[in-house]
Amino acid sequence: MKKGIIKYIVGVCAVWMTSSCDDYLDVQPMDKFLESQVFSTQVGVQNALNGIYLELNNNRAYGEDLTLGAIEALAQRYNQPNSDQPLYSYQNYLYDEQPVMTKFESIWTRAYVNILNINALLDGLEKYPGVLPQDEENLVKGESYALRAFLHFDMLRIFGGVPGESMDAYQLPYYDAVEKEAVPLIAGSLFMDKVLADLEMAGDYLSGDPIVENGTMLSESPDGEINFFRYRNFRMNLYAVKALQARAYQYAGNDQAALESAEWVIENASQWFPWTDPLAVLSTPDAPDMVFSSEILFGTYNMNLYGRFNSLFNSSLQENKILYARPRRLDQTFETNENDYRFNSSWVLGSNHSFKTFNKYNEPGQINNSTASFKYVLGLIRMSEMYYIAAESLADTDPGKALGYLNTVRYNRGLQDLNEGVDIQDEILKEYRKEFFGEGQLFFYYKRHNVSSIPNGSSNTANKTMDESTYVVPLPLSELEFRN
Repeated sequence: MKKGIIKYIVGVCAVWMTSSCDDYLDVQPMDKFLESQVFSTQVGVQNALNGIYLELNNNRAYGEDLTLGAIEALAQRYNQPNSDQPLYSYQNYLYDEQPVMTKFESIWTRAYVNILNINALLDGLEKYPGVLPQDEENLVKGESYALRAFLHFDMLRIFGGVPGESMDAYQLPYYDAVEKEAVPLIAGSLFMDKVLADLEMAGDYLSGDPIVENGTMLSESPDGEINFFRYRNFRMNLYAVKALQARAYQYAGNDQAALESAEWVIENASQWFPWTDPLAVLSTPDAPDMVFSSEILFGTYNMNLYGRFNSLFNSSLQENKILYARPRRLDQTFETNENDYRFNSSWVLGSNHSFKTFNKYNEPGQINNSTASFKYVLGLIRMSEMYYIAAESLADTDPGKALGYLNTVRYNRGLQDLNEGVDIQDEILKEYRKEFFGEGQLFFYYKRHNVSSIPNGSSNTANKTMDESTYVVPLPLSELEFRN
């Protein structure tokens, strides 16, 4: 990482100082406050944490590239056959082209800037003890450790080696403290150990998370009391941490630990994260809950979400500008099954094109304030993934139980149960293609399994040959040049 970036972060922490404690969406960035002004007050600490969450919505982070755009193009989600289309270079893995290099350098930089802000926050809590009540300090620390693991893990999934094949052949930096100089690059397996250690620490600090007793707390408290720690599904809560543990253990190849974490979430979080009622998706045409919001363990609340939708997916865009799936590929993904709630709610045929367009993030209407729970929401970790992880972990040892987990998701997506004897791993792959459109998870599934051939999004029948050269995005040149 460039020395200038490191000095900037250590010096100013990119903190946010002007917000109410209740609504982190109102905060504005300020970069001129001294450390003591930030961490010596409860509001200062809270706003510093809010600023970290806000940064997740950056377009070079989960506001676009790591959910809607570049990362989905790497999974061949869109029809991009011509070089004048916005994601053509990504779907052809042209990592040495300057615009692509610049994009991934920005993705890298935004992530590590936020990681260093997290470290500044954790350091500030140690330098200024007693500013927060102990229970609040525990929550702030737990969320911070979890966010640090979350961001590092996604950098590994993008820039690291292929699990089980070349994980240790590629090295990345793990920043677990405030540093004025670049830390050494470390092998992927050691990097994963640090991710898991941070998640373990986060789980310990979040053991008293109010979500356990009170749920997500999406409405205001009855007495009108302002509570900074409401809206737990927009924060790294205990259940999200355990779910991220399941995801990370699975990526590391530890199926048993992944299974234990996933089943813990299924058993303990389901009361607060129920399956979305089909009526909320299908019977409210002006405001369908297309993101299945009740199932999101952790997501962002992005006030720019619908602006990104209009720039990327709106049916009024010209064909060479809009991101869409080829009709035949779309039918293949959803197996031409109009009963699938994910298909018939998120893909619509408008008047401007002969193909269906992606409507999942179109701004919903308002029906008696019923959209409050899902407006501006984009899911980053959801309950269904826990069922897929459990099913995959059990596919060889207990296929009956694995099939049960898989059929639970299918039932709640309007599909019939699969019969015994199906290829469970193949069915899980099909589910990843259906479930996580616009959420950035499919490419990581392909990479984790080192899938050698995937459907070419720009062709009806051809496949893309995949290997280490397509699955591993090169480290930014600025990172490498700085270390030479």
